[in-house]
Amino acid sequence: MPPRDIVAADVQPGFLVLLAAKDVPKAVIRQLHDAFKLAANESAYKTALDKFNLEPLYLNSEDSKKAVADSMEPLEKLVTRLGLGKM
Repeated sequence: MPPRDIVAADVQPGFLVLLAAKDVPKAVIRQLHDAFKLAANESAYKTALDKFNLEPLYLNSEDSKKAVADSMEPLEKLVTRLGLGKM
């Protein structure tokens, strides 16, 4: 149970991101995208996520970049607030 003075908490999403070198052909990137998107819709994957009370979320390359960038400011504020920035 959290301390009584905590009335709200920010939960930062975790990201699992597949990275590739800049010179990977776009056709290969498309194949990887399609394969991972297909896997993200598999029932076994969804069942595994359910065990951890997680929801599936698949983002394409551009949306992934935006999501990671958008999460940085709140995460940096949290790290600063907790005094973890100078470890």
